[in-house]
Amino acid sequence: MGGLYSPTSPCLASDTGRIVDQKWHQGGTVKDRYGYAYDANSNRKRRENALAADRSEVYNYDMLDRLTAFDRGTLNAGRGSGRSRGSG
Repeated sequence: MGGLYSPTSPCLASDTGRIVDQKWHQGGTVKDRYGYAYDANSNRKRRENALAADRSEVYNYDMLDRLTAFDRGTLNAGRGSGRSRGSG
């Protein structure tokens, strides 16, 4: 079935076993690639879309590890939780 994507195996994982780099491909073409960052409690802090930067995501949590904010857009350079919105 030519329409299915499958993850590249193995995905790169951190020393804690969390996925930090994942590619999705169709045949020999990479269709999606994500980089992930986590806080000390294993909450996902960001998902960086390597092929479509404006679809990257950042997450914030309260002291009980509950998601309190989510944003999608281009990540600011050098800032894990900052966002920069494009004009288009």
